[in-house]
Amino acid sequence: MVIQNRREAVQGWWRLDRRTRRELLHSRTPHPDPWVRTVAAAYAESRLGMAARLGRTAVAILWTMLVLVVTTVAAIVIKAESGSTIGFTLLPVILLAYIAGYVWHLMRRQLAFIRMKNLNSPGVAAPPPPVSDGASHAREPLIVRYDFKAMRGSWALAAALVIGVPALALATGRPSVYIPMIVAMALGAAFIVAATLRVVRRRKTPVLVLDSTGVSLPHYDFTVPWQRITGVRVLPMPGRAGARGPHRVVVFVPFDGEEIVRSAPPRLARALRRTMSFYGSPIVVIDKGLSAAASEIVNAAEALGGVRPDGPPAPPALPHAGEQRSE
Repeated sequence: MVIQNRREAVQGWWRLDRRTRRELLHSRTPHPDPWVRTVAAAYAESRLGMAARLGRTAVAILWTMLVLVVTTVAAIVIKAESGSTIGFTLLPVILLAYIAGYVWHLMRRQLAFIRMKNLNSPGVAAPPPPVSDGASHAREPLIVRYDFKAMRGSWALAAALVIGVPALALATGRPSVYIPMIVAMALGAAFIVAATLRVVRRRKTPVLVLDSTGVSLPHYDFTVPWQRITGVRVLPMPGRAGARGPHRVVVFVPFDGEEIVRSAPPRLARALRRTMSFYGSPIVVIDKGLSAAASEIVNAAEALGGVRPDGPPAPPALPHAGEQRSE
């Protein structure tokens, strides 16, 4: 039996018992029942669709407005009863804490749906594709590097966190109340700075190379041959869009993910295993901050390795500011 639309996927999902649904959302392996796998993959795809994401955004906005109204009313009541303005001081702290927690929840949920789709989709159990013929050798390899222009937003965010929160604390005259927020924001800024330094150290080494032999990770001197990859899948990434449009997660669907992990060097194997626990595949690329968009990576995989994309095609990348489209 084949699930033909979103409604059937949702109905099939809610027919499963609660324990099975919970196991599917947290499992790191495919479900043994073929019908349950079909339902899980279809439901995950429906939840990753545009309509579902817009619905989650609307719910997030409504909950944020509700929290804002409740905390504002509480602050007004406190001021009316005691004359204290501490409620208005705590208001932004409570609101930011709620928003951060809710965004974290949405990101974890999105990752769970991505993992569930990758693990339970039929393409995971498909035979490996045939070895690419000589036509792939005529095409230039795709070399993917870090794009420093795409990271300017992260640097601006780090600067805003480092400067803005202490300035707010001093402006309100209650620095002690904002100490937890200052610590949290400082940790966030430190993470961004550390990630930037990591990128700067690796600026001369490509992140990913696709050629006639397979998918290569030059930093680790490791290549996955095309014969070990059954397909490539593009899924939405949690978070905001960039200059080229919405960020995407490119998942190379392996014939046997554990075999790829076992063949990798120890340091890389640990990283691949973590990636597989998040996404259901050890070879995953997020096009945020990279020189190539998801559509370019998918097209190169199809042309160089004969690996067919699974699902709808990736949307074409938008040109950067200042670039012109070729006629």
